[in-house]
Amino acid sequence: MVITPALVLIQLLNGLQFGVTLFLFTAGLTLVLGIMNFMNLAHASLYMIGAYYSVALTNWTGSFVLGVLLALPAAFLTAALVEYIVLRKFYQRHHLDQVLVTFGLIMFFNEAVRIVWGTAGLYVTVPPFLSGNITLDVGMLYPVYRLVIIAAGIVVALGLYFVIRHTRVGMFIRAGADKPEMVEAVGVDIRLLFRGVVAVGAALLHRGLVGRCARFRRPHVSAPVLCRLPVAPGCRCARPRHRLHAHLPAHDRDPAGQARRPVRLEGTIMSRLRDPLVWLVLVLLILPAMAQTLDGGFYVTFVTRIMILGMAAVSLNLVLGFGGMTSLGHAAFMGIGAFTVGLMMESGVHNGYLHFAAAIALGSLASLVIGAICLRTSGLSFIMLTLASAQLLYFVGSGLKQYGGDDGFSFKGRSDFGALLPLDSATALYFFVLAWLVLTAWIVRRVVNSRFGIALRGIKSNEARAISIGVHAYRYRLAAFVLAGALASVSGALLANLSQFVSPAYMHWSRSAELLLMVMLGGMSTVIGPLVGAAAFLLLEEGLGTLTKHWQAIMGLVLVVIVMYARNGLGDLGRVFRRLKGAT
Repeated sequence: MVITPALVLIQLLNGLQFGVTLFLFTAGLTLVLGIMNFMNLAHASLYMIGAYYSVALTNWTGSFVLGVLLALPAAFLTAALVEYIVLRKFYQRHHLDQVLVTFGLIMFFNEAVRIVWGTAGLYVTVPPFLSGNITLDVGMLYPVYRLVIIAAGIVVALGLYFVIRHTRVGMFIRAGADKPEMVEAVGVDIRLLFRGVVAVGAALLHRGLVGRCARFRRPHVSAPVLCRLPVAPGCRCARPRHRLHAHLPAHDRDPAGQARRPVRLEGTIMSRLRDPLVWLVLVLLILPAMAQTLDGGFYVTFVTRIMILGMAAVSLNLVLGFGGMTSLGHAAFMGIGAFTVGLMMESGVHNGYLHFAAAIALGSLASLVIGAICLRTSGLSFIMLTLASAQLLYFVGSGLKQYGGDDGFSFKGRSDFGALLPLDSATALYFFVLAWLVLTAWIVRRVVNSRFGIALRGIKSNEARAISIGVHAYRYRLAAFVLAGALASVSGALLANLSQFVSPAYMHWSRSAELLLMVMLGGMSTVIGPLVGAAAFLLLEEGLGTLTKHWQAIMGLVLVVIVMYARNGLGDLGRVFRRLKGAT
């Protein structure tokens, strides 16, 4: 192919048009995330709703211009309503709560679109005044609507810059993100101001759909729009040289000032029989026998799945609940474990010992690389980097066309451990998973109650104080991140054996969000709480699925309510019900 000036110009204009389209998508997120510091994963759902508004109104009115003009206020009002009902309650809360509540909104909006517009695509054609071409100076034709997109993006960019940097409204927005009480002190309604920012962001998203007016809209899981964030170098200090118990934060000491012994995080244990983990294991041991009186195959398989996802949630709780690291890419390590088993089975390697050894090794290596990069940041930057890392692995898996691509692939058989440990039956796999679950819980408990765990919790509670006494925060967090990744890869290998199917969907960011919800539901201050949260999540999913095919809409609303009113998990729901009962 001969490279000519005309070809270079066309490619430059195409790249500029695509970049401007992405800018229009993310301009609203810049206001919400960059200025207000609010983690809104549901921002792309507002784009989806705006697109459906525009296409539906265009087909209804028969005019593209009128459809776009009517869709702008519709998208604005929808975003303002969502902000008023839900989002405004989370501006001052932790980024984890913002991630979880907006994930619930994603589930609700995705299913709401299917209910209103169905699952079939909606088509819209390019209007006549945008369907023509103009002749460039180099003698080539270029579509008019692409030039309109470029012009619209430049106008929006200049307008946003002027408003944010050179107007009183922009000054109040920037000040309100840092010191909302000071803005309210001068007579500005900060709640109304933030509601307007969210609504304008949704309207800007609607502008972005003009660049795809010739395509159709189809409901899908709305992926978050990634923004580039600054990466700050991590702190470094010497190895700890003092006893850690003497430097614990105040809440880890008794009233007399003496350091407490490491506590069992499931409660005060007077004997082994009062250990919740022991009772849980006993119940799980007898469950297959109980299931024989019912539909044994279904219940055994269902509880096996609960235990596998519970293992992944327990491993995530090590970095989230005890380390204070909100990772939105933990499911990637599950996917690595699952793909390791699937690819080795497809290659003719059936040895189970090699399967799990390779899964642990690859999961540890991936978590080491990802953790070494992501842990040099914190807060919102850490969340976004873990999400980006997981999505990178997800697209790598989707690119394996020889193994099904996005659809994944299935394989026959399960990992072979010889005659002593056959996994041919569902019951045998159940007990094999149970053994791994007990081992995972025991490892996490021992780590949390060790000197390492005390240092990790101290870093979460007060990082500056931990660093000042010589604790190397980065190394402790990286070690916990690697251990969690290794344990998650085991759960992925078990999941592949259970379903005998592997898909890149195992690594999608939405799977990581589900694991976060499981941890939150069960309680982040316990070791076995995430397992309880996994059981609650899957039981709720299964129960709603039997009631209606649109169960995800109800599930999304339930998750939003739980995050809003039960910040400490299912334990808070009892207090909420008692409060409501007392009020009536």
